[in-house]
Amino acid sequence: MTADLAALTAAADRWDGMAGEFGKQETLGRGRMHGIVTGDSWRSLR
Repeated sequence: MTADLAALTAAADRWDGMAGEFGKQETLGRGRMHGIVTGDSWRSLR
């Protein structure tokens, strides 16, 4: 029995690419949030 895994491999490659993009956004978001939370304008909701 044989199976063509090309579609599965292509999907896995796209997911790897998307994971890289999520990593970039995490880095950007972390930098932006850190500035907001540590700045003088931060107010707690409590």
